[in-house]
Amino acid sequence: MKPIILLALMLLATTSFAEQLIFSCKARWGKEIKVIQDGVNYQFSYGWPNKPRLVFNNSESQLKEHAANWEDNETSRVGLRNMFFQHGVYTYHLRSSINRMKDEYIYHAGVYVFKNDKKQKYIKCLTQPSVR
Repeated sequence: MKPIILLALMLLATTSFAEQLIFSCKARWGKEIKVIQDGVNYQFSYGWPNKPRLVFNNSESQLKEHAANWEDNETSRVGLRNMFFQHGVYTYHLRSSINRMKDEYIYHAGVYVFKNDKKQKYIKCLTQPSVR
């Protein structure tokens, strides 16, 4: 009986830190931009689904995130989210926005890639992002 209780407690402990999808979208050629949170670590990946070419982790303390901001005016409401990931000399700035104009939503998202603080390229999301 004790081994069963111990096993149940171990399963509960491991499932409480399960991975959570924070962001996901499809880019050009079917490649995927994805951010997963696993406890206090965030995993950034880019490339083919289930076979990304770039995968790295940032701890919560390394990650620079600006919480979602909302800006209102008479015709629309815009929500912004920015996350900054460091990987060597590269910075990956994940940016997503939602512009709500009455009953219509317009999504923009992608990743700016910087090397030594100089912009190298922008990878645009072509699909509506999944965002938590």
